[in-house]
Amino acid sequence: MAEKLECSPDYLGRTYHAVYGKTLTEGIHEARLNKACRMLIETNLTGSEIAYRCGYEDVDYFRRIFKKYMGMTAKEYRQTYSVIER
Repeated sequence: MAEKLECSPDYLGRTYHAVYGKTLTEGIHEARLNKACRMLIETNLTGSEIAYRCGYEDVDYFRRIFKKYMGMTAKEYRQTYSVIER
């Protein structure tokens, strides 16, 4: 990302943190998880399929990050907020 913006990774990280109050990694996770949440409530895709489509190659890592940020598992999230009948 820094290369595309023609700056150093350190500068990008410091600037992002100064503007948004969180690390770039946290921002990336939040964007990916927002997409995952939409997919959980609007589709019948499996958790693994959603993880891959949101950029997570390791499904277990996706599960850990999801629980850390959302306070519940992806399955619990789907059961709570889904708009699709199962």
